[in-house]
Amino acid sequence: MNKSYITVVKDDGSTEEMEIITNFKLNSSGKNCLIYRSNNDEYFAASYDELKDETDLNTNFTDEEKEQIVKVFDTLYGGDNNE
Repeated sequence: MNKSYITVVKDDGSTEEMEIITNFKLNSSGKNCLIYRSNNDEYFAASYDELKDETDLNTNFTDEEKEQIVKVFDTLYGGDNNE
């Protein structure tokens, strides 16, 4: 299976290539979302505009959206999430 990557610009202006774990659409808001992983195995989620692709990421989510994202993560990893 081929892995997909995105380049994320950090707050300090540096960039890091991260592996895309999955993409999906939130039921409540219809937002297109990604779960992606850094090189040190930290996981992140972001939404993106389908027309702009996955380069313009937004990490602002409502509490309901965060709950849905955690459910997707738990489904993938069957895990106890610390967040």
